[in-house]
Amino acid sequence: MNSSTSSPSQTFSLEFHHRFPSYTAIILGAWPVLSVLMSAFEACRIPYYPVPPTGAILGSWAAFLILAPDLLGIGALSLFLSLVVFASLASRGLLRPEPVRWRSVIELGLLFLSVLFGSAV
Repeated sequence: MNSSTSSPSQTFSLEFHHRFPSYTAIILGAWPVLSVLMSAFEACRIPYYPVPPTGAILGSWAAFLILAPDLLGIGALSLFLSLVVFASLASRGLLRPEPVRWRSVIELGLLFLSVLFGSAV
């Protein structure tokens, strides 16, 4: 077998492993932290009930801890589905070869929009 050709399963595995670290960092790392920060920011903007910034941050972390199992489940499901979908498309040559940084941003942006519009329906 020629070393320049690889089977679809090997290509899928390679694409999957290339995407895994960045997807994991964004979905299970940055997403929860940004959610807490944005909910604290929004709590400070409530017009009829003044909330101090420290109270807003503590309240956001408390809400995050209460919702952690749900967020972990949604994050894991999103991670798995987006990895499988985009690794499958890339292994079949249906995605343009972009630099890794931009590819992750674009693919995770599409995931975010699909979750946003899916939950809005």
